Amino acid sequence: MDPRIERVHDFIVAHKINTKVQEMKYKGWYTPPQIADHLKCDLAQVAKTLVLRTFITDVPIYLIASSKHQVDLDVVAESLKVRAIPASPDYIQDVSGFSIGATPPVALATNGITLIDTTLQDHDKVYCSAGAPHCVFAINPVELARVTGGLFITVNDGL
Repeated sequence: MDPRIERVHDFIVAHKINTKVQEMKYKGWYTPPQIADHLKCDLAQVAKTLVLRTFITDVPIYLIASSKHQVDLDVVAESLKVRAIPASPDYIQDVSGFSIGATPPVALATNGITLIDTTLQDHDKVYCSAGAPHCVFAINPVELARVTGGLFITVNDGL
């Protein structure tokens, strides 16, 4: 098993999450609409993990958001009380241990602040990256908050 996927699998087992890593039909990159189509779910259930940083501290901010809409960083800044910017690919790799586009919300190399899009609570389960672009795992959003220590916030005022 790919060590990145194994890290996520081990986290799932250690935290007694009732789910498993699902592999897509083909290895390679999948867009969120392709993932939703493959899983036969709503695009809003496909969660993306964005890595942000601030100018004040080097503590990473992991933002888990629905793929259905764009994150408004001004709205996020209101919740954080500080401006956050998207991290560079090198920073993402360094702090998470995963590559951009395949960053899971769990099993991260560096602890940080985890924020979760409130709209994910509209669903019984959401699908998150499992450490590789062709792997996901399903999880209830409340359980996701529990295992990540994440706080629910609004990420776009237009919702």
